Amino acid sequence: MAQSNEFILQDKINSDQVWKTVDLYSEEKSLGSEASLQRIMEGSVTIGNPVICSILRNQGETGATFWDYYIVSLPFTLHRLDGNRYYKFSIFQVTLDNPIITATDLFPQDITTETKIEKRFSISPKLQISFNKIAKGDMKIGGIESSKEYITLAPLITAFGRGQRQFYWEYKEFREQPVLPGDKQAVALLRIPHGTTKISAQISYKAVVIVTLFGMCVNKDVKSDTLPVTWVLM
Repeated sequence: MAQSNEFILQDKINSDQVWKTVDLYSEEKSLGSEASLQRIMEGSVTIGNPVICSILRNQGETGATFWDYYIVSLPFTLHRLDGNRYYKFSIFQVTLDNPIITATDLFPQDITTETKIEKRFSISPKLQISFNKIAKGDMKIGGIESSKEYITLAPLITAFGRGQRQFYWEYKEFREQPVLPGDKQAVALLRIPHGTTKISAQISYKAVVIVTLFGMCVNKDVKSDTLPVTWVLM
């Protein structure tokens, strides 16, 4: 298990880093006297293997013997929809099984404008996730713009659930710009009872898809199955 206070954000999921690809589906009542819900596949999400690192803390810090802190990076890819459809809204949610384990900080959150940040980030002495924003004049390295050093976050992104065991990231359309498909980043700083060796959780995705039919826009609620996960810490 890597131990540090500085990290590099994983900006894409390589083929050898894929954990699972899951369907996003809507549900409609089937025809017949015994109507049941029929799943209709609408889209998909590819989930990357998590990157987990423990946080270095001085032994003299308050609570160091009672709590450990871990960064958990959870990359995923929201795949493009086929046809004349787009995402209006999406949510990625994590629910930790142990109510004592909580997320003390989340990233990204409160992204209201297009924001470029360095991939390298750190944990502040106050145990907060700290990224450096990149100004336009700083985007060129050696005269050539380098995408290897930064990522771009498109609005709107809001994180909910700091201090809780259930937390989630909400992606919404912005100024008539739909939620863009592609690689997404989700980072949580977790406070864990000292000596814990693994964490179990439930993760899920849901979204609203806009479908254009005969010149009319129709909202469709879609979701994934709830996926149980176990993260090994030691």
